[in-house]
Amino acid sequence: TRVRDNGLLVADVDWLDDAVSAPRLRPEHALLAELLRRILVQVGGEHAGAPPALFEDATWVGWRLAELLPLTLPQRQALLQLPDPHQRLQRMLEGIGADEVG
Repeated sequence: TRVRDNGLLVADVDWLDDAVSAPRLRPEHALLAELLRRILVQVGGEHAGAPPALFEDATWVGWRLAELLPLTLPQRQALLQLPDPHQRLQRMLEGIGADEVG
């Protein structure tokens, strides 16, 4: 990131390769997929009618939970910055302390 003379914060973004296959949800994270299903039933929204296959995609489940769980902004950002979806889900499963970021 950098700050321009006018105070505008500018950043460079490196996108992850879309060609990488979606990692399958691990058995130890199945509870999080079920939690996500229940949240989506309650809140509705664009993902409420998601096909069952998406609930087996570790990346998709992790991103949706990071969006929907009541997290602080630093916690949410720390989770979304993790490149490994299984690590992201594990951090959610273990609970995220207020002092845990990055």
